[in-house]
Amino acid sequence: MLYNDIITLRTLAVDSNRETRLLLVEGDAELDPADAQHGAWRLQVGDKSSGSTEWDTLPADVDGVFDESEGIRSLERDGEQESVGVSLARWSGLDDDAIVFSPRGWVSNPASNFASGYISLAVVNKRALADGVDERATIRLARSGFCRLELGERTELPDGAVGVAGAGGE
Repeated sequence: MLYNDIITLRTLAVDSNRETRLLLVEGDAELDPADAQHGAWRLQVGDKSSGSTEWDTLPADVDGVFDESEGIRSLERDGEQESVGVSLARWSGLDDDAIVFSPRGWVSNPASNFASGYISLAVVNKRALADGVDERATIRLARSGFCRLELGERTELPDGAVGVAGAGGE
């Protein structure tokens, strides 16, 4: 879902000749496997082709009626895209917790947001984490707007790692 939303926003920026952004609202900082899934974001369109000062959550307002139901995403229980046992890992290094696309499809975030040449977001399988396995998918976004979904290898966590059954006196 997150990967598709990023592609959609890039396409919308080019098609509408306006900036679009993925506003990251909530990430799962702890990744505690015993805790419910977390993660939320919004799909937004700017008021200009560059330097937008106002952002409208999709669908873009054309009739004067405020309706943002289509552009709100949540992995939480009873959320729009509830995903049991799946969390969006807390991101770091993003100005304003947002990824902004220019009308040319480029990512217009500052260079400091591109650690190792990419902006990276990770989605984590918390059910696997509870079994001592780190299983995640990472979305890597280049300055050019190229977006790649990388399915990570399942990594067995060492005994005693947080959330591993039987570790730490559980």
